[in-house]
Amino acid sequence: MQRKTAAAVVLDLFVVQLALLILSSYYYGVRVLILALIAAGTCLALDAACLHLRHRPIRAAHLDAVNTGLTLTLMMPASVRYDTLIITCFAAIIIGKALFGGRANLLFPPAAVGYTFSILAFGSELLQFPQPGTALSLGNQIDAACTISASAQFNTNRMINLTDKLLLGAFPGPMGTGCILLLTVGAVILIARRSVSISTLVSFLAQYLLVCVVTGADSAYGMKLLGCNMTLFGAMFLISDQRIAPKSLGGILYGTLAGILTLYLTTITDIEYAVVITAVLLSPLAQFLRTQSWQLEYARRRQLYRRRRREQEVEQHGD
Repeated sequence: MQRKTAAAVVLDLFVVQLALLILSSYYYGVRVLILALIAAGTCLALDAACLHLRHRPIRAAHLDAVNTGLTLTLMMPASVRYDTLIITCFAAIIIGKALFGGRANLLFPPAAVGYTFSILAFGSELLQFPQPGTALSLGNQIDAACTISASAQFNTNRMINLTDKLLLGAFPGPMGTGCILLLTVGAVILIARRSVSISTLVSFLAQYLLVCVVTGADSAYGMKLLGCNMTLFGAMFLISDQRIAPKSLGGILYGTLAGILTLYLTTITDIEYAVVITAVLLSPLAQFLRTQSWQLEYARRRQLYRRRRREQEVEQHGD
C-alpha cells in the first residue's frame, strides 16, 4: 500500500467540503458560494505571501490553505459579514499557521484558531443564524431575521425533536456542519481513503457510542449529540487533521481524550462550539504524542510489518 501524499489528502478533504458547500448553497443561496470563494482565496493568498517571505516554494500540498478557508466558511452562519470572514481567515493563517512555521510545524488546526479568535471578537454575530430557505441578499450586511442555533436549543432542552432535520441539516446553525447523512458519507470516504487520522476519528466517535450505550439513549439522541454543536464536522476536519493528530496508539489516546472533553463541554457547560475548544486545548498534547519514543517505535514496527506483508504478497503472486 503506497503512502498517501499530502496533495491527495488535500484533494479528498476538498471534495467532501465541496459537497457540504453545495448543500449549504441549496439552503441559503449564492451567498454561500461567494463566502467560500472569499475565504478560500484569502487563505490561499495569505499562505502564498507567507511562503514568499520565507523564500519557500509553493507546492500542491500548500493548497491546504483552500481547505482551511472552506472549513471556516462551513462553520459560519450564512449571514456572516464578508469582512468578519476575512478577519477570521487572517487569524487562521497568520496566527494559526505562519506563526508556527507553516504546515509542517502546526501546533493547532488553523481553522480552529481562526474560529476561536472570531468567536471572541464577534461572538454575537457568529451565534445568530438565519433559517434554511431564507433568501439572503449578497450585500455585506444581512437584514434577514436570525435566531439562536438548534445546538443552543438542544443544549437547553435535550428533548427537542430534531431527528428529521438532522438527517439533511435543515435547521438554523453553522451552514455546513449539521447534515448527519452527508457528514457520515464523507467520514466513510475519508476513512476509506486514509485522508484523516483513522485511529483518532474512530476513538473520538467511540466515546459518543459508549455514552449512548451506557445511558440507554436511542439513536435519535446520538444523532443530536453528533449533529449539533459542530461535533461530527469538527471531529472530521479539526480533531482528525493528519497534520495535527498522532497515528496508531497515540491517535487512539488523543481521540479518546478529545471525545471525553468535547462531551463534557457540550453536555455540562453547554458550549455550542465545544469541539473547536477541544481542538485548541488538546492539539499540543497531540504534538507531544507524535514525538514520543514508544509511539515512534510502534509506528516503525507497524511499517516494517506492512512492508513484509507486501513482500509476501509479491512472492505469492510471483508463484
